[in-house]
Amino acid sequence: MQINQAINRRRLELGLTIDQAAIAAGLGESEYLDMELYPDEALSVATLGQLRATCRALELDLAQLLTIGERPVEAYPEEYRGNPRDKILRERRQSCGMSPNELSEKLGFKEIVVEQMETDPDFLEGWSVELVRTLASTLGLPQEILLLPVPRA
Repeated sequence: MQINQAINRRRLELGLTIDQAAIAAGLGESEYLDMELYPDEALSVATLGQLRATCRALELDLAQLLTIGERPVEAYPEEYRGNPRDKILRERRQSCGMSPNELSEKLGFKEIVVEQMETDPDFLEGWSVELVRTLASTLGLPQEILLLPVPRA
């Protein structure tokens, strides 16, 4: 089942109208509706924050929706446990021997974007899931490190 279908099915199970679901997620009606109508909308257009809010509103598990399992705390390398994304990103980029400029060029963004993602733990909430996955791949990080909160040890 595609993400848009899972979102639609869950809304109907809860007996919510599109407007009610949009309000519960803090989205405009058209933003919400597009996630139900278009198969790739939730991954390529909606932001991670919007998708996370939709999951909360519909009582959906983000990890299941994205088909990435949550790992037990012990499965995460020590440097990721309980650390915010900005710190993980900065340390991983540095350990890869990349400058902020080099990473920004690989991603197709300006250097200021790398600086923002390395100083604001919530910066990636404004990115699409696809962009976050590209960033994770570029840095050799498991995608769930950036998409899901890393559990504390």
